Formats: sequence, structure tokens, C-alpha cells
Amino acid sequence: MPIMKELPLVPAERALKVIGGRWKVFVLYFLFEGPKRLSELRRLIPDVSQKVLVQALREMEEHGIVDREIFAEVPPRVVYTATKLGLSLRPIVSALCTWGRQHADELNAIDERARVSATPPSRCTEVTNSRRTEVANSRRTEVTNSRRTEVANSRRTEVANPPTQRTEVANPQARRASVSTRTSLERSSTGTRRTETPSRRTSARTKPGSDIAAIRGGS
Repeated sequence: MPIMKELPLVPAERALKVIGGRWKVFVLYFLFEGPKRLSELRRLIPDVSQKVLVQALREMEEHGIVDREIFAEVPPRVVYTATKLGLSLRPIVSALCTWGRQHADELNAIDERARVSATPPSRCTEVTNSRRTEVANSRRTEVTNSRRTEVANSRRTEVANPPTQRTEVANPQARRASVSTRTSLERSSTGTRRTETPSRRTSARTKPGSDIAAIRGGS
């Protein structure tokens, strides 16, 4: 039966029939690089069995996109090459690869949006509240640590510089004036005590004589 009758009449369906199948696009992709032997194709496409690969190559040969050349050697060497008609499929295969990647990305994005929208609202609320609690606790911890640091620094400053020492160091002239005033007051108090002592002694001495004179005058 002629090959033309085995293919659909609709052009798009016909093209899909020629390159359709799981392994034909792989074979074309590697044959675009240059001629390949069957063993090379098996190595490049490790998941396909030899029986399935040979069947795909025969169909592509019948459709005119792959050429098979047999060399008279022992053992015989068979090389497969993409024909001119087969090489014309290069941009089509490249476009199919690009569209396939784009299709996968789009479906993954749709699945991700569906998964997010299917998440129960309560779960979303729990996650939001948990996040807010974590932020609030973190802020309280920062404020507490900052306050502790301030108190510790203040205590270290007080221990290093007591208030009296700071005043004296800050105003040495006032300190000298205070010392001079205290010295003057001490000297004045000592002189007063020395002046009062002789007067008391004099009064003590004159008092008995005055009593005797008073007695004689009375007698």
C-alpha cells in the first residue's frame, strides 16, 4: 500500500502523523547534528529499546525524512541521515520545544494559583497572626535588651565617677574656696576660745575680794 494513502489528508494532521510518536522527535533532534549509526542513537536515547528505535527509523524512512545508507563492510555499517525534507522540520521541532516549555510553565503557574486559592482562610489567618506575634515579640525583646544596656552603662558610669568626685573635678576653684572657708572658720573659733579663757580667770580671782570688801563695809 502506498505511503500517501496511509497518511491523513488534512495537512496539520498529516504533519503530526509524520513526526508523531514518543521517539521520532528525539531521533530528528540528533540527526539534525549529522549522520548517526544505530549504536550512537541508542547511546543518545538510552530509554528506548532497539526494536522500537528501528521501527521508528523505518517509518521515518518511508515518510521521506530519514535516509538509510548501508556500507559494505564486515560487519555491515548502517548510517542514518536526515534528508532535505527532514532538515526542513528543524524550525518546526525547535518551535515545538519552545511551546512545550511555555505550556509547562503556564500550567505550573495555574496549579500554583489554584493551590493558593484552595488554602482555607483560617489557615491564612493563623499564618498571619503567627507572623505578627513573632514580629511583636522580636520588638519587645529589642526594647528590653536596649533598656538593660542603658541601665548597665549608667551603673558603670556611676561606679567609675561618683557624684562628689565629678563635682570636685568639674569645679576645682569651688573646692579650693570651700577648703579656705573651713580653715578660716576654724582659726576664728580657736581665737575666740583663747580670748574668753583669761577673762573668766580674772573674774574668778576678783570675786572673793569683792565679797570681803562688802563684809567689812557692813561691819
